Amino acid sequence: MSNTYNVAGFSTKNGKTSFRVANGSAAARTKVLERDGHSNIDLIDLPSAMTKEDAFKFASETIKVSGDISNRSEEHTSELQSR
Repeated sequence: MSNTYNVAGFSTKNGKTSFRVANGSAAARTKVLERDGHSNIDLIDLPSAMTKEDAFKFASETIKVSGDISNRSEEHTSELQSR
């Protein structure tokens, strides 16, 4: 059984933007990421629980991310396919 998440989005730390998933609320997760030194945090509450791959697709289509999302999409897709 695959893990599912109800929060997804992107954040930047040390100049690297990464895809993030979590459970709980986007507001609570944003506070944690801010405390840990992340910037450009853009998280959303998903409409239903999703796998990491589905959450990435949904977030990529929903969130306008600063920077080159196409590069992140390729990196994340490669990461998911290697599992």
